[in-house]
Amino acid sequence: MQKLIYYVAVSLDGFIAREDGSFSDFIMDDEIVAHFMESLEQFGAVLMGRKTYQLGLAEGKTNPYPMLESHVITRSLKAEAYPDVNIITSNIKDAVREVKESAEKPVWLCGGGELAGELSDAGLIDEVWLKLNPIVLGRGIALFANRAITGGLALRDQQVLKSGVVILKYKAAQ
Repeated sequence: MQKLIYYVAVSLDGFIAREDGSFSDFIMDDEIVAHFMESLEQFGAVLMGRKTYQLGLAEGKTNPYPMLESHVITRSLKAEAYPDVNIITSNIKDAVREVKESAEKPVWLCGGGELAGELSDAGLIDEVWLKLNPIVLGRGIALFANRAITGGLALRDQQVLKSGVVILKYKAAQ
């Protein structure tokens, strides 16, 4: 079974986006883009919630990560309307377990906070990789939708980028 890795940019005060879902406050320089593209090569599949998926749809991208097997977890979108991705509408925890079991490489959870909280509660997140940005948003979409991570996290790697962004990689206690 492959790992599910929650890899996301986050502000110092724990938000992954503004309340409207925008994330333009986060640093996006050449070094961060290069790090992100290199990181994507480690994954075989991507999981995202509906709100995260709709950010790409708004830009006309029906599959924002075509190099990965893409799964969208939603209660409202209909699979037949989105043939470029696998729409998961029920039995979410079982479906995520199946994705982890069938994947050939680790699975990237790219958002959002509500989905991360739900999957964390179910013990399905194996690692958390944060791009900790030196910004304070004050409010927005919380990293884990205001849920606690039981058992804690163990830091396994860190890297400071020139921009001040700190890449933190944690292993979840299972």
